[in-house]
Amino acid sequence: MTLAVSPAVVVFDFDGTLVDSFDWFCRTQARLASEFRFRAFDPEALDVVRSKSARELMRESGVRWWQVPSVTRRARSLMREEVDAIAAFPGVDEALDVLRRKGVRLALV
Repeated sequence: MTLAVSPAVVVFDFDGTLVDSFDWFCRTQARLASEFRFRAFDPEALDVVRSKSARELMRESGVRWWQVPSVTRRARSLMREEVDAIAAFPGVDEALDVLRRKGVRLALV
């Protein structure tokens, strides 16, 4: 990996950018659906789920706007508990190491 310009900071989105969290997301969505009483995704339609926006998925699941903060907090909590079970995409570790060795500060959102 060669950088023409060395940025001071590189910001990454963790979920879906650095790690392949789709399987975790599907399992967790089913768990959250049970806890918060909305519809879980159909396991047979996961290809369709991948193509939808968050807003479309919420509408189809029946998540109410007022549930979003609680559902989000719970999902983040579960991700923190289970982060070791979510695999990084191939090459991510090496790319982050190169950036780190070049003195680039790394941040996650």
